Amino acid sequence: MSEQTTLTIDGAKLDPSADLDGLRGKALVIGIAGALATVGGYFVAGEKVFYRGYLIGWVYWLGIALGLFMLCMVTHLANGRFGIQMHRVQEGAGRTVPFFFLAGLPILFGGMHTLFPWDRPEALHDALVLEKMGYLKRWMEFEGPNPEWMYWVPGFMPRYAIYFLVWTIWAFVMSSLSKRHDETGDHSLVERQQKWSAGGLVVFVMVATFASVDWLMSTEPHWFSSLYGPQMLIWQALSAVAFTIPLMAFLAARKPLDHLVKKSHWHDHGKLLLAFTMVWGYFTVSQYLIIWSGNLPEEVPWYLYRNTEGWKYFTIAVVLGSFLVPFVALLSQDIKFKPKTLIPVALVVLVFRWFDYYWQVAPNLHKYGFTINPFDFAPWVGIGGLWVWLFLGQLKDRPIVPVEHPVIKEAWSDG
Repeated sequence: MSEQTTLTIDGAKLDPSADLDGLRGKALVIGIAGALATVGGYFVAGEKVFYRGYLIGWVYWLGIALGLFMLCMVTHLANGRFGIQMHRVQEGAGRTVPFFFLAGLPILFGGMHTLFPWDRPEALHDALVLEKMGYLKRWMEFEGPNPEWMYWVPGFMPRYAIYFLVWTIWAFVMSSLSKRHDETGDHSLVERQQKWSAGGLVVFVMVATFASVDWLMSTEPHWFSSLYGPQMLIWQALSAVAFTIPLMAFLAARKPLDHLVKKSHWHDHGKLLLAFTMVWGYFTVSQYLIIWSGNLPEEVPWYLYRNTEGWKYFTIAVVLGSFLVPFVALLSQDIKFKPKTLIPVALVVLVFRWFDYYWQVAPNLHKYGFTINPFDFAPWVGIGGLWVWLFLGQLKDRPIVPVEHPVIKEAWSDG
C-alpha cells in the first residue's frame, strides 16, 4: 500500500470489530429463526405456501447480491468517481452467489410440480405449453438420430447450474483482481477489471434474461413478455441501491468510514434510487399498455387476474409503494442529502420489492382470489438472515475501500 494513499485514507482496513460481529450474530439468529419458521410453514400451511414463499424469498435476496455485483461492473466500466467507495461491499456480495446455488436446490428437487404448471402431467394436454416444452423441460435432451453435441439443448436444471457457474466465475475473478490490486498497487489490474466488466455486463444481461424466464415468468407458461428480462435487471439494481443506503449508514457510523462518507455520497445514491424507481415505473406501465392493447388471449389474463377481486387492491398497493411514494419523496433534494430521511425511503423500496415479487408469482398460483399467509414471509426472513450473516463475513477479511485505486481520493471528496 503506498504511503500517500495510507496518509490520505487512514485506517482503511475494516477491523473485525465488535459492531460488525454483533450485527452478524443478530443476522444469524434471525436467519435460523426464519429457517425454522420456514420448515414449520411446510407442515402447517402446506406445500403451496411453502414453495411460493421460498421462491420469492430466494429470488429477492439473490437479486440484491447480483444487483450489487452488477453495479460494481457498471462503475468499473464507467471509470468515474461514483461507486468506487462501495466496490468492496459489492464484490463481497458477488462472492456469496454460491450460497444461493445451494439455497435454490429445494425448489429444483421439491417444488417444481407446485410452482411450475408446465412440469405437471396435465401440461401434456395443453397445446400452447407443449410448444414451449422443448425449452422448459427439466433435463437436456438430444434431437436427431445421433446424440451429437450440435443437438444438445440445456433444460431447466442444467441452465440453473450454468447461470450460477457464470455468475460465480465472474464474481471471483473480479474479486481476485481487486485483492491483487490492494496488495500490489498495480493499476494495470484496474484496466483488467474494466475489461472483465465490459464482457461481464453483456453476459450478465443474457443470463439474467434467461433466469427471469425460467424462475418467474414460467410460473405462468401461457404468458410471455419480451420486457421481462430487462425488468428483472431493474428489480435487481433497484434492490441493490436501496440495500446499499442503510448499509452505508451502518458503516459510516463506524471507523474507518466515519470521517469519509459525505453529503454528496448520500445525494448520489438518492439520485440513483430515483432513477431506477422511474425506470421501474416506465417498464411496468409500458409492458401493461402493450399487452393490454394487444389483447391476445394468452397474455391479457395475466393482468386480469391481478385486476380483479382482492388482487386489485394488492396491485394498487404495489404501485404506490414501489413507485409513487419513493418517486414523490426522492424529488426533494433535501431528502436525498440527509441519511435520516433517505434511509426510510430506501427501506420502503426494499419492503415493496418483496411485495412486487409476490405480485409476480402468487396470482399465477391463485388466479381467482387474493391470498397471503404469515408463513409467506418466513423464507424471506430466513434466507435473508443467513445471507446477511455470510455477506458481512466477507467484509471482515479485506479493506472496506479500494485504498490503492487511482481515483480513490477524488471518490471520497465532497465535490
